[in-house]
Amino acid sequence: MDPTAAAAPAPDVSGDLLRQCHENIIEAFRSVSRSLPGSRSEEEPGVVRIATPTRGTTFNVVYVTQPPSSAVSLIERSASFMAHAGVSKWRIEAFPGAESAVAEAALAAGLQPRPTLPGMILFPTPTRRPEPPPELRIRRAVTKRVWETMVKVGSRGLGGQPPEDTETTYPFDLTRVLRGYVGFVGKKAVATSFTLSYHGVGGVYFVATLPEERGKGYGTALTWRAVVGTRRDGCRASFLQGTEMGTPIYARMGYRTVCSYAGWETRAA
Repeated sequence: MDPTAAAAPAPDVSGDLLRQCHENIIEAFRSVSRSLPGSRSEEEPGVVRIATPTRGTTFNVVYVTQPPSSAVSLIERSASFMAHAGVSKWRIEAFPGAESAVAEAALAAGLQPRPTLPGMILFPTPTRRPEPPPELRIRRAVTKRVWETMVKVGSRGLGGQPPEDTETTYPFDLTRVLRGYVGFVGKKAVATSFTLSYHGVGGVYFVATLPEERGKGYGTALTWRAVVGTRRDGCRASFLQGTEMGTPIYARMGYRTVCSYAGWETRAA
């Protein structure tokens, strides 16, 4: 049976389930920062700040989970936190309900808007997945070599520059809670994904396919592999943030958009 046939309409996510999805996002980035020496984080009601030694905005982020009493103060404190951590390029991500309180102050502070990301849920998590393309072989990244391949291929697939040293981006650690996958066609790695199972929700991240290999179903297959892996962990729902390219694909898989995330980032020097 096609797992998408069993996908129910999006549940009522106004309460616990949506909160658990938000916690999954934050914990995924906490998990990466814990593995990176020199990382810093601080939390206060409604705000989580994470600074790492990586370049760019991916892992240097301020999550705003509820409307702040003063958005101006929040941004000033965040800028000071990042400056003390030696981070010049960082971003803010506002969770549903907080975006309107942050938007004006973010623009006034000189931050530039980022594309709004849809939050998408697949509920309940299917127990089976469609067969992947016959030429595709999916491996779990349980060795340092395969993990490094995942980081480099995924970075390129997402439009970034593959890191020379993966230990400064996603350090390999067999005890980590993030579970990575790589898809191979022959000896060529073509697609990636990884997951975090946390509080009953399976977060899916880092879904990427090399540009020259797109349109062959590889990204969909790596997403399904990640989804079923979290089901085995007991996760009742699968959650991800869509992209312009990925959202239509996820919708065909049965994911439903249930919220959106606004963002802003520091301007390039």
